[in-house]
Amino acid sequence: MCTTTRILYTCHHVFYKQLSAWMLHGLLLDQKGEFFIEKIELSQSSEVEQREVDEEAPTAGPFSATEKATSEFRINGQLAPSYLPQTVLEKILFIGEAVQIFQTLHASGAHPPLASFSVSSGYQLRADLMKFSWMLTVLQNQPILQLRDFENKIEYIRNVVAQHLWRLLVEESNLVGHLHVMKDIFLLGRGELFLSFIDMADILMKQSPTSTTQHDINVAFRQAMIKIAMDHEELAKQFELTLSLPPVQSSGVSLKSKMTNSWKYVGMSHKVSWPLHVVLTPATLEKYSALFHFLLSLRRAQAYLQQCWATLMTIRTGAHCLQAVWQLRTHMGFLIDNLQYYVQMYWRHSFHNF
Repeated sequence: MCTTTRILYTCHHVFYKQLSAWMLHGLLLDQKGEFFIEKIELSQSSEVEQREVDEEAPTAGPFSATEKATSEFRINGQLAPSYLPQTVLEKILFIGEAVQIFQTLHASGAHPPLASFSVSSGYQLRADLMKFSWMLTVLQNQPILQLRDFENKIEYIRNVVAQHLWRLLVEESNLVGHLHVMKDIFLLGRGELFLSFIDMADILMKQSPTSTTQHDINVAFRQAMIKIAMDHEELAKQFELTLSLPPVQSSGVSLKSKMTNSWKYVGMSHKVSWPLHVVLTPATLEKYSALFHFLLSLRRAQAYLQQCWATLMTIRTGAHCLQAVWQLRTHMGFLIDNLQYYVQMYWRHSFHNF
């Protein structure tokens, strides 16, 4: 073995140790900052927000602080070996993050609904990890890194881990059913629920928000669920209406005094149980909340136009003077109804694939 080959072999020996720790145990053993996977340092504001969430979260149960953890790792391209394609690096990152999820599952007894996964797949998962360890050992003992062989083994490990993750998320955690529930709430799939909610909360929401407005609209939301015979207790644990109010100005005067309508600040928050937080990340839920706000605005516009129609129908005198009003109402109704239909059909088609 020549000197150059020996140097590469020694460097790869260290590389495979770090790779094994990450892919087999989900651990980042990189005290010197040499591995191409690095932990994302949270900003100070994020740390404060996470601390507040952890303090509010119960010490045990479906929404503990551990379950709220999201991916904190990324690829540092400057430290990655130049001969490894980006796709291979991403597969290695995916494998380690998935293994972290399984390690959390088997190390904690806080997830009784998934006990069947621990029993039925635990042995198979451990057997697969032992096989992965043997495969990495074979690669490590090679005097020269065979790129094609390396890529094939990483691809194989990635596929096996993805199968375990699929069973955990889709079969054991009922991801598809959870997405359908999200469609009913975030995308207004249960139209009668939100028509009832708008009718109950409209007077309250047309006023300036107060310190109790958010609580009051959630009470109205639960009452609307009861009215249409929905499982309000279970849904109330998962979904909560929010008011994203502007911050206090530098002068110390809040902008609440200038607000005349609370509808423009309403959104929807969702508590995601472990391990669905892997798919339904905070960034994803924020986008769902924006969609909810937009669709709720459309539904409110529809309700107001229907009220306008009912009011115009009661007017018997001077009907010839209301021709322009009728025409305006018809055009607005045509626009809103078609926009609502297009949006709902688009999302219904998207969810139909599930």
